[in-house]
Amino acid sequence: MSRADLGIAIGEYAAAEARLQRAVARQYPQITLGPGYYWDHGIAKFPLDVGFTLPLNRNRGEIAAARAERRVAAKRMLALQADIYGQITAAEHAEGIARASVESAERRLAAARRQAEQTNLAVRLGEAGAERRLGAAIGFERARLGLVHRRTRLQDARDALEDALHAPLSGPELALLGAGS
Repeated sequence: MSRADLGIAIGEYAAAEARLQRAVARQYPQITLGPGYYWDHGIAKFPLDVGFTLPLNRNRGEIAAARAERRVAAKRMLALQADIYGQITAAEHAEGIARASVESAERRLAAARRQAEQTNLAVRLGEAGAERRLGAAIGFERARLGLVHRRTRLQDARDALEDALHAPLSGPELALLGAGS
């Protein structure tokens, strides 16, 4: 409900509903009374004005048009809600995939760290050469860069989810929302 586009759609539906109610009310004859005023040869007269409106064909045309307008507004609102739901679902799914990718990258980094430590130990014991140590160091740095890349994708997915929700998921904005309530 914090989305402005949904609020606009709800407002358009409410306006269409109000127009339908006015059209239905105008299907019956209406009498209006109001104050009047005119000047007659130097004398101010304040008569009571009476108005009478007689709708033709019980105002069926206007009522049908208002019903159609309300139906269109309802369809637009439902389509927008479905679109919003789809955006949120897709963003949640993308965030879940990105989170699993980060967890996998963290496991690869831990394995690369262990491999580098074992290779360093093997080099110190004389069982491996400097090439092997360099290869393990390169593997560790690749794993670290992969983790940074996956965390960036996770943040992008979280940003997309915030955009779909039109509400912050974390950060100082949450404190601002709490202060405004």
